[in-house]
Formats: sequence, C-alpha cells, structure tokens
Amino acid sequence: MRKTTLIFIIWLVASGIAYYFLTEPKPEIINAKVLSVIDGDTIEISTGQKVRFLGINTPEKGMPNYLEAKNFLKKLLENRTIRLEVFSKDRYGRLLAHVFYGKTHINEEILRNGLAHLFYYEKD
Repeated sequence: MRKTTLIFIIWLVASGIAYYFLTEPKPEIINAKVLSVIDGDTIEISTGQKVRFLGINTPEKGMPNYLEAKNFLKKLLENRTIRLEVFSKDRYGRLLAHVFYGKTHINEEILRNGLAHLFYYEKD
C-alpha cells in the first residue's frame, strides 16, 4: 500500500510540473473599437488603452517607411471593431497583443506587406 501511494504521489507531482511547463499562458480576449492609429504597431482603443502589436516592430517617426506603415494600419483598422489577444503589458502600460480584424491576423498582415520586422519583446 505504501509503495502504491508513493508512486501515485510521484506521478501526481510529475504531472503537475509537466502541466505547468507545457501549457501556454491563456490570453485575455478584448473586443474594442480602434479610436486612433499612433504608428505602424501601436493603436488606441475604445477602452482608453494603448495597444502594442506583439511580435513585430515598424519604423519610428522620422524613419523611412514610417508613414507607409502607419497609413496601412489606418486603412485596415481605424474606426473598426477588433479582437485582441492580450498577453501582458509593457513598461509604458500598453497592452501587448495579437490583433485580429475578422479572421485576419493584423500582426502577420503588416509583416506580409513588408512594413515590419519580427521583434522579440523582452520583459522589463
């Protein structure tokens, strides 16, 4: 009996550890209207929050292709209702999210059009 109990406890602990390391964090889902496009990878939504697109980086103001990226995003999203998959916040308080309009993954769409590069966001 003691051996069976010990094996069960070891299995239970190992399962818990495996579950902890193998499951991905679940994003918070937010549906909101886009109020304004700040730049090619940042928007302001109807909740009053700013959203930074996760996994991409577009040119900053004054850099080549800044206006192209910003205008592309405006054309796609301004005044439209979007779905956000929010994973965290950055040091400026912006939501870090994957952004969807309908079935279109906007982060990927910006990349696909050559207006951004991949960007790994490290926690501050």
